[in-house]
Amino acid sequence: MKAFERLIPAGDVTLDDVAAFAARNEWQYLGDRPGSMVPGHEWVWATADRQTAISYVDDQAIDLRYLAIQGRDRTRLADALRAELPIVDKSTALGILSTAPTPDDIAGSLYLVGAFANDYDADVFAAIEQALSHESPRVRQAAIFAALMAEWSELEPALARLETSEPEADVRETARTALEHLRRYWKENA
Repeated sequence: MKAFERLIPAGDVTLDDVAAFAARNEWQYLGDRPGSMVPGHEWVWATADRQTAISYVDDQAIDLRYLAIQGRDRTRLADALRAELPIVDKSTALGILSTAPTPDDIAGSLYLVGAFANDYDADVFAAIEQALSHESPRVRQAAIFAALMAEWSELEPALARLETSEPEADVRETARTALEHLRRYWKENA
């Protein structure tokens, strides 16, 4: 089980909406900073007991805004956010992916689907695994980023195949780097 949960706010949810929710729930604003793990920006709150942190992340690498919740009460807070703010659900994300008409649309949809990779999910796994074999290098590249979001060891064989037999050098290098990162993560979290 992951130590955090990601939620994807619907398109009309703004940072101000999240800040208002935080104020109503007496979360303490800890500040904002350039993205710590990704290019972009991150705004961070903590619950009153400081046992759970909530980040609103504007991830510019994949052009996606999401909430990352980590700590003791992450499940309860995720449920509260879903109850009050419009949040994209997994079936909607998978539907967007299945109807995406172009490689760029598929890539953007993969980032959305990858954000649902909290705990292992067979539907999300199947979507990422299939995309890792897509005819478009743009889609395969996006699928690698989705696999990085998932951090699931079940994706290792498909990523290893790209690392050794991908015809596009930049995609092959991304797969190599992703596997290096993921193997280190799997070893540290075994």
